[in-house]
Amino acid sequence: PSCHKAFGEATAILVGDFLVSLASRLVMGSSFPAEPLLRMTEELMNAYCELCSGQQMDLMSGEGRPSLLDIHRKKTGALFGAVFAMAVSAAGNSRELAGIARSVGVKFGVCFQLLDDYLDVYGTDQQRGRVGSSDKRKGKNTYFSDMPLERAKKELEAARSELEHAFNVFETNATRIPATRDYIELIMSRYEMKQ
Repeated sequence: PSCHKAFGEATAILVGDFLVSLASRLVMGSSFPAEPLLRMTEELMNAYCELCSGQQMDLMSGEGRPSLLDIHRKKTGALFGAVFAMAVSAAGNSRELAGIARSVGVKFGVCFQLLDDYLDVYGTDQQRGRVGSSDKRKGKNTYFSDMPLERAKKELEAARSELEHAFNVFETNATRIPATRDYIELIMSRYEMKQ
């Protein structure tokens, strides 16, 4: 069971707070030079702020609630964006290249979340890794909840195209990183368009 199911919501919130501090402590205690170290810490803290903002947006309801895409960018997108930017900073690259990497990470995070939403509505039990739609069981509205299949395919493919374009821009400014591209393809391969 997830932490909040096993130990209660209060403990889960404390664990989340603890892990943010622990991550900062681990980064600051590393042996990286001062410049990348500060940039990695900044990325980590910015991602945490974005995540909190996205979670608050996700709790909103009614007409003032932002779009699910905006929420995905703030939550999953911000986390992956920080990971990509931190890796580039750790390798001693420029702040500009870290910004390009962050953009790739955000787009990957959005794709990751859209893929999960898509598979929950249209995927097979094998693709989902579970029986049936968990979001439907919980009454949770996702990006593809009320969308016809053909439009959903186009939306997911558009997000994948944006990710591919961002990755190409990154690779024109940096050394190719095939392992990262392979990882992204592995994650996205859970989705196979049915002709």
